[in-house]
Amino acid sequence: MSEEYNSSELGLSNEAADIRDRALLIGGTAILNVLKAELFAAKQALEAEQNAITEDERQASIAKRKEMFEKDNHEYSKEEAWKLKAECFGMDTNIFFPTNDNKTIKIAKKVCASCSVKEECVEYGKLNGNGVGVWGGETESELRYRNRTRKD
Repeated sequence: MSEEYNSSELGLSNEAADIRDRALLIGGTAILNVLKAELFAAKQALEAEQNAITEDERQASIAKRKEMFEKDNHEYSKEEAWKLKAECFGMDTNIFFPTNDNKTIKIAKKVCASCSVKEECVEYGKLNGNGVGVWGGETESELRYRNRTRKD
């Protein structure tokens, strides 16, 4: 059972009560700042881990792509050979088909940012994407907007 005491019951002067209240406020603020710093550090660690996983997948995809090029053992038609040049080739496709997950969308866009075949991917996505996913670094809603505002 906890008991609360007011300043007069404790025999504190108004000045002592003010000092106590300021000390409690400073202590509470310090604790809040420590918690904010720990939360920020945890968020950064999680993002670093996600980026490392993505980078590992990217490096594995590059190795796989090089092997396929060297052995010429791929089954892509001439129209789809651009896929072998894609930055995402061989990566987990779930990254590019998020369900309204902004973190996953950011990861997908980061992979697409350095890709040399973005335009081919966008066109492929328009024809075969069924309105879902990130194609050439753009979500379906971004692609629709770009098509509406395009000046031909």
